[in-house]
Amino acid sequence: MEESSFFNEAKNMSGVISEYFKKNVNVEDEKLILFVPLKCEKYYYEHRMAEVNLKIKEAYKELIIFLQDKEQIVSAITPILTIGGIEFDNFSRNEKGCVVTNPNGLPDETYYKFYKVNPKLKPMYCVQPLYYILSYVTAQYADNQNKGNVFKRFVSNLFNLFSSDVDLYAEMKKLGKFKLTDRQGYEILTGAELIDVK
Repeated sequence: MEESSFFNEAKNMSGVISEYFKKNVNVEDEKLILFVPLKCEKYYYEHRMAEVNLKIKEAYKELIIFLQDKEQIVSAITPILTIGGIEFDNFSRNEKGCVVTNPNGLPDETYYKFYKVNPKLKPMYCVQPLYYILSYVTAQYADNQNKGNVFKRFVSNLFNLFSSDVDLYAEMKKLGKFKLTDRQGYEILTGAELIDVK
């Protein structure tokens, strides 16, 4: 997010991750891929979560394009406020105002500041990835019950507990409906129908 994304590749290795998925991950099977930006406090309080969303889409553009025509893949952006009351402030800088870097090419030190006087530990949205997972699992379970290939039968058998515990299945479906999809930087990028809990 900072310094015009200069440190993104060194820190997050988005290019490496994108190439890994394209070359090594079997995208012919159903998958849920979540992009989970952490420590979003500064951008949340400055009403810049749309910018976080955009930066994720820029950093992982190749991977997202690769996933767009894969009908069996769900991908989504699910940001988190990791601590809540502490936000990014600055990097350590030299006398010329340039960011001081370590041997790995990353900022040597990162400084944070309190959002308000007497800040409290107040993580927010940390449960959203779980809501996405619950939506995906329950939707896949319902869809896979009647399908014939080995993977789909395995998934269905794995969750056979639902047939004997209707309440658990109902609660998982209910919790899955709390996932955010269109605010605070959240977005389902691909496969929205595969995560739709009916």
